[in-house]
Amino acid sequence: MNYKKFLIFIIFIFGFLLLNGCCLIGLGIGAVSDAHTPDSVIVEQKQWPVVKRGQRIKVKLKNGQKVIGKYLSFKRSLTRPYLTHYYSFLQSTHRYNQMPKPYEKIQVQTVNNKTLEGMFLGVDQRNLNLLTEYLNSFRILLTDIKNITNEQGKIYQLETIREVISKPNFPRYSEKEIDKEAKLTILVNNEPKSFVPTQIRQIEILPRKNGKLTGFLVGAAIDAVFVIFTINSMSHVGMAGNLNLGPM
Repeated sequence: MNYKKFLIFIIFIFGFLLLNGCCLIGLGIGAVSDAHTPDSVIVEQKQWPVVKRGQRIKVKLKNGQKVIGKYLSFKRSLTRPYLTHYYSFLQSTHRYNQMPKPYEKIQVQTVNNKTLEGMFLGVDQRNLNLLTEYLNSFRILLTDIKNITNEQGKIYQLETIREVISKPNFPRYSEKEIDKEAKLTILVNNEPKSFVPTQIRQIEILPRKNGKLTGFLVGAAIDAVFVIFTINSMSHVGMAGNLNLGPM
């Protein structure tokens, strides 16, 4: 075996040993992390509205069925006719960007400097109607409002809101426009499925266990750095020693 082949062989063996070092260590650390992560976490009903969107959950129904999917929402839904009328009205009056949208999270500061937050439901003749994250609806008198902003800091002008709701065909909000009972909606095989609380026995979050994969990838990255460093170091040594490896 000539010097060049021998050198390549040594580098290959050295790299192989390294790759079976840090990768395995990372895999082991990840396995320990996964072992300490519970397979599932039970969620109390009062916490259903604040589960993170996209979280993988298991829904156990009272009929014994189990459904696994991605969490979309748990909320009281506005009626479709009301939503259609509201958006159509904004489009027709060119006020689409000047009014809060249904379910948009907004912050209301009152004239006595109180701050209230919730999801926008609509406006009636005298009140702004919001839904809290725990699905309780409440009203704020328009005369008590100092300013309104959304999560991005956009300001909704009260003068514009008063002008818009004064139109005769403005879709005013009332309690009949929202479901009395909330629904849990999850995505199962790219299809949304909804359940009311009376159908549900229990909800469990299913944490993703990515420790092994993450540990292996981190170890592989470290190994790759060592291999590259070793190859570069050996090439510099060969150049410094004026080693003529010759053709293979």
